[in-house]
Amino acid sequence: MTPPNASSKHPLLDISPGRLMWVVLLVIFLAEVGERLLLSNMPPISQPAQVFFDMASMLLVLLPAYFLFFRPFQAQWHQRQRIEEELRKSEQRLKFALEATNDGLWDWILPTDEVYFSPRWQTMLGYEVGELEASYHTWESRIHPEDREKTVQALLDHMEGRSSDYVTEQRLKTKGGEYIWVLDRGRVVEWDASGKASRLTGTHTDITRRKQAEAEIHLLWQQLDRASENERARLARDLHDQLGQLVTVLQLEIGVFKHSLKDSKHVGRCRTLIDLTTQISNEIRRVTARLRPPALDTGLVPALEYDLEGLRPHVLDLRISLHAPGLERERLDTESEITLFRIYQEALTNAIKHAQAGTIDIELQREDSEVILTVRDDGVGFEQQKLAVDSKPRGIGLVGMRERITALGGHLEISTRPSRGTAVSAFLPYRPPKSREMT
Repeated sequence: MTPPNASSKHPLLDISPGRLMWVVLLVIFLAEVGERLLLSNMPPISQPAQVFFDMASMLLVLLPAYFLFFRPFQAQWHQRQRIEEELRKSEQRLKFALEATNDGLWDWILPTDEVYFSPRWQTMLGYEVGELEASYHTWESRIHPEDREKTVQALLDHMEGRSSDYVTEQRLKTKGGEYIWVLDRGRVVEWDASGKASRLTGTHTDITRRKQAEAEIHLLWQQLDRASENERARLARDLHDQLGQLVTVLQLEIGVFKHSLKDSKHVGRCRTLIDLTTQISNEIRRVTARLRPPALDTGLVPALEYDLEGLRPHVLDLRISLHAPGLERERLDTESEITLFRIYQEALTNAIKHAQAGTIDIELQREDSEVILTVRDDGVGFEQQKLAVDSKPRGIGLVGMRERITALGGHLEISTRPSRGTAVSAFLPYRPPKSREMT
C-alpha cells in the first residue's frame, strides 16, 4: 500500500545528513575545478575580475544544489519535527488515558517475537518494572489453565481474520500466586506483504472486583431463586392440601344439601354450584401444577410432559411437541431441573402470548458435558436489536432466564428474525443428581 503523500516526496530525500554534506563538498570541489579549468583557458584577467568570476561561478553551481538538495531536505526536516511533536503529544495523551483508566498496555511484533509490556501491565501482576521477561510466553504461561485454550483460540481467530477484534476475559497469575481477572482487548495494527498479521496492540484491564461482584450477585440470585422456589412449593402445598380440601368438602356438602331438596329449581342451582366448585378445584390443581408440578419430583421430562398435558386443552390452535431423546428417565441435580423447567415455562409463555405461532417445538438433549433445552416457534419473531430494548414483560422474563442459567454456570442464546420465528436455547453444564437427591 502506498503511503500518503508518496507522490510529493522528493527523489533525493532519502540521502542522510552525512551523505548530503559529502555531496555539497563534492559540488563545491567540482565547481572550483571547473572554474580553474576555465581560467586556465582564458586570457589573463585582473584580480578583481577573478574574484567576481569566482563568486559568480560558485553561485551558479550552488544555486541548483540549494534548490535540489538543501531546500527539500530542510522541508523534510521541518515536517519530521512536526510529526515527532505530534507523536510525542499522542504518546502523552495515550499515557494519560492509560493512567486515568489504570489499564496496562501490550504490543507484540510477531516476526521478531518482540513484546512490550507497559509498567502498569507489570505492576498489575505484582511485579516490579523490568522484572518480567518481555515475551509472548510470559503472558501465555500466566493464564489460568481453564482459560488458556479459549483465550489463545480467540487470539488466533482475530489474527486469522475470523473476528474483528480480540476481546477475552481471563485469569492471570500474579507474583504472589493468586489469580486476578483481566479484560484483554486488542487488534491487529500491521500486516506483512502476504496479508498475515505482523503486529498486535492491546490493553489489560483489571476486572477482579467486577467479577467478584458478579459472583456475589449470582450467589444472591441463587439464594433468591431457591427461596422463591421454596415459597412456590409451600404455596402449592397450601393450595392443594388446605384450599383444595376445603373446596372438596364444600362440594360434598352441596351434594348432600341437594339430596335434601324437593324443589327442582333449587336442585338445579345446587348442580350449578357443584359445577362451579369443580371448576375451582380444577383451577387450583392447574395453579398448583404451575407453581410446583408434582411430576418434577420424578424428573424434568415427566414434569414437562405433565405441564404440556394440562396446557394443550387451553391452546387448541397450537401444535406443541416435546422431544427428549435418551433423557426420558435420566435425572439431573435438583437445581438444574428446576432452572430448566422455569426457563421452559417463561419461553413457552412468551411464545404463546407474543409469537402468533402455529407450532412450538420443545427439545431437550445432552451433548457431551452439556444439557441443552430449546424452545422454538414459527411465529412472527422480532429484530435482534430488540433484545436490548424489548417491552417490559418480555424484558423482565429475559433477564430472569439469563440470571437463572448464569447462576448455574450456563448461558442463554436467542436466535430470532422477523417472520422467521424465535429459538430460545439454554445451555447448562450436566450435573447428575446428588446421592441424597436419589434416595
